[in-house]
Amino acid sequence: MTDYMSMLFEDPAKDSLIKIGFITKAMDALATVPKAQLPPRGRDAEGNHFFVGFELTTDPIDGVEYTLRPKAIKALRAEPIYELRLSVERLNWHFRATFFPKYHPDTNQLFYCLVNPFEKEGKEGDNDDPTDENMQETYEVFKQVRAHFDDYRKYFDDLYQ
Repeated sequence: MTDYMSMLFEDPAKDSLIKIGFITKAMDALATVPKAQLPPRGRDAEGNHFFVGFELTTDPIDGVEYTLRPKAIKALRAEPIYELRLSVERLNWHFRATFFPKYHPDTNQLFYCLVNPFEKEGKEGDNDDPTDENMQETYEVFKQVRAHFDDYRKYFDDLYQ
């Protein structure tokens, strides 16, 4: 996630500032979602995926606030992997970041571990959809963190020191 955000910060375009604004607001909103309120896998009776939605408003950028109401969190097929989703049609920007929930074993603090940020080229169902590959990579990270938490402890503990 750090590399993706750095890339946006290095781009002086106003569109990059808007993207940064929405990503940071989405991460703030995600931090308030209890694990029990993450969406289930599958579809509802009408065939639609389950989502958690947000209403996001950026801090002013050149005096303008931008608002987005994304279907922001979707469960992916590999449990417990989720996707943070933001799309701004006028920017042709379809941001995704795969993540998983993890409780700190000592403090029981809930963390959402964002692993793979990426942009999709178009709508769902396109042939070059990187979601499955990113989901699988995130699942592998999840398994490593679960099996060897002490190797990753510093990333969790450093946030509160």
